[in-house]
Amino acid sequence: MNTEQFFRDILPKLQETGKYALSIQEGIRSLSKGIDPENQAASALTEADIIVQEELLKYFLDKSYGFRIFAEEDTRYVDQFPSEGDTIVSLDPVDGTLAYKTNLPNFCTVLAVYEKGFLDGVLVHTPAFGKFYAATQNRERSWIWTPEEPGDFVMEDFVYVPKSRNVVLTYNPKKIDPNGKQAKKLDKLRELGIVVHEIDKKDKLDPAIGINSILRGEISAYFRTDVPCLDWGPISLIMGKAGGIVTDYNGQNPDLHRYWGRTDGTKESRLPSIVVSGDVTLHSTLVDVLKE
Repeated sequence: MNTEQFFRDILPKLQETGKYALSIQEGIRSLSKGIDPENQAASALTEADIIVQEELLKYFLDKSYGFRIFAEEDTRYVDQFPSEGDTIVSLDPVDGTLAYKTNLPNFCTVLAVYEKGFLDGVLVHTPAFGKFYAATQNRERSWIWTPEEPGDFVMEDFVYVPKSRNVVLTYNPKKIDPNGKQAKKLDKLRELGIVVHEIDKKDKLDPAIGINSILRGEISAYFRTDVPCLDWGPISLIMGKAGGIVTDYNGQNPDLHRYWGRTDGTKESRLPSIVVSGDVTLHSTLVDVLKE
């Protein structure tokens, strides 16, 4: 599949679902995705998550795309996609659900394409900001599509300049960090004057801060272990192609965007760890503290 052409083809539909999500945001009904007091982000779900995913999946089926699907929510159309094939499309219909359900603009839709287990391209739509961020492996730079006329989108290079050089985002649930090793590393970063947002902790949660905040310079870096291919990993491709730094916790990046079929013990569709930053000095500091 030609990933860039696929992205071009679906821009109008993404714009449509994004506008709809915005139109129903105020007063949106929250749904239950399981109760986990230590992980609000993973439990967050609204009617918009379901509606946007259903609309996009139905569109893909109507267009007879032959790829496999890996979707955030368990909805009725998921099982209608092929169960085998080299091409997989992942979909997070509303990334930043906590912000969305509190009527904040910091949410997005994340689509990514994988060929034989490797990330080939990513498309992120931020409806409230009217921008589509994209990157593919065969283009040197990531770019932004901005709507101009109905059905017309202007492409320009995405040049990343971090505005908040000491504000970072992480995810640190107890089930992944049972001995508190990462929590101690976060304390060390705070001692160094770095503002650390944890999206899974009530007392540290700012719903206005999400992974896609890095696209607008609201945060300078994000990092986590057990990285899902639905959001944290794909957005890193955009940042890397925009001149950012993308490594694992040891400062290395071999096969960093290989998800399926890994041999390092990580779960299917996940990376062991990732550090994404737009500032060299900050990235070095993060790796020094986080290294395994």
